[in-house]
Amino acid sequence: MKTIEMHNLHIVRVKAESHETALENADEIVSDGYPSSETYDYIGSYCREDQTFSERFSERWFEKNEFLNNPQLFQDMLKPDEIEISGQKVFENGVQYAKGDDLLKLSYYFRKKYERSKLSNPNHLDIWKDEFKEGLYAEYGLTDLETEGSKTYLLFIETPI
Repeated sequence: MKTIEMHNLHIVRVKAESHETALENADEIVSDGYPSSETYDYIGSYCREDQTFSERFSERWFEKNEFLNNPQLFQDMLKPDEIEISGQKVFENGVQYAKGDDLLKLSYYFRKKYERSKLSNPNHLDIWKDEFKEGLYAEYGLTDLETEGSKTYLLFIETPI
């Protein structure tokens, strides 16, 4: 997935009875965890059971058909970035020699390793049961809000980096 104009996509999984209720449930929780000076935009939702998209759905990040036909669409969430690769090199060269920025890279490397260890399969993100970067809405990730309802929705929110 790409970053657009210093924004990221975060996916929020929620149980509800309708697209509207899913958005209301998510908005209550997401806004509580978001600094008031920051903003996020709801760009749409998808219901697993009904296989429907919300009326308001922006295809700025991906097209509906791409979502329906590409099960690998969000797998790039797991792809190591430059900071993680740098952290791995620090680890391989010996933690005892790390200082300054190397320690931050090392910390980031282990955080990503930890996030992958929580997946049902560390090499694959299952958008219907896994979480990745849970609650870190300003990052490209997926959070399950554990709300109640008979249907499962994925809400897509755009957040500033």
